[in-house]
Amino acid sequence: MATVRSSLPHEDRTAAEPRENRIESVILSQIRQINDDIRLLRLSAVDPNHSIAFSPGQWLDTYIPGIPKAGGFTITSTPREARPSTHSAPYLELAIQKSRNPPAQWLWQPEQDILGSRLAVRVGGSFIWPPPQLETSRINRLVLIAGGVGIKILFLPRLMDLVAAAESVDVTLNLFLTGSGDAGRIEHGKLPNHTFAGRVQHADLLSALDGYSRQHHDPNTHRAGTVCYVCGPPQMTDDFVEFLSQQRGIRREHVLCEKWW
Repeated sequence: MATVRSSLPHEDRTAAEPRENRIESVILSQIRQINDDIRLLRLSAVDPNHSIAFSPGQWLDTYIPGIPKAGGFTITSTPREARPSTHSAPYLELAIQKSRNPPAQWLWQPEQDILGSRLAVRVGGSFIWPPPQLETSRINRLVLIAGGVGIKILFLPRLMDLVAAAESVDVTLNLFLTGSGDAGRIEHGKLPNHTFAGRVQHADLLSALDGYSRQHHDPNTHRAGTVCYVCGPPQMTDDFVEFLSQQRGIRREHVLCEKWW
C-alpha cells in the first residue's frame, strides 16, 4: 500500500475497481500493537463455518459505525485463514497505520473501547494473484517488488518463513534497507542472505528479471513468461513500471501496479 494518498475517500478513489456484491459481517476479535504507528487487527467471521473468499492482493471496504464512507485497507492474511479450520474461526487480518483518516482513527481508539465490535466489510480490488488476464500456465517467473517501512517491520519474518518452506521452488528474497550506512551487502544472522544497504536500483531489477545464473540468456526468450508486480510509494512505482516495461522480452501487460493515490 502506498504511503502517499489522495484526499479523496477510499470509496471514491477506487470507484472503478471491481468489488464483491456480498457484504460480510465480522467481529473485531484481536488487536496487536506493533509499534507507535501500526496495529494488526483480526476480523473474525461471525459464523465460524462461513468462508470469506478473496484473492491475494485484495483490500477491504471497511464500514465503521457512524462513518458514512468506508475505509480501504489491504488484507495481510492469506485466503487459507479465511476458511473454517479446527484451529480458529475464519478471519481477515488488516495492518492499520495511525492517521487522520476517519476509519483509521476509529480503529485506533483504545483497545477496550472497540474490541468485540461488529463491523461490515466487502472485498475488492483487481491487483491480485493470479492475474486474471493471463494464463497462469504460461508464467514461469514471478517478480514481486514492494517498498515501504511496513515490509520490514511487519512481514519480513513471514517472507523468510515462506522462502525457507519453498523446497521445490526457486525463490530468492532480496532486502534493501535505506538509511543503514554505506552501500553494500549487510551480514546479519536475523536478516536474509541477500540484504543490502541502500535503495533498489535498476540493475537490481534486471537481476530479478533474469536470475543471477541466467543473465546471458536471450531476454526475448526467457522473459516471455515473466510477470512483475510493483507496489509502493508513487515515485518508486512510476519509475520501476516504466523501466520494467521498456526491457526486452517484457510485455507491458505483464507489469502490474497498484496505486492508492
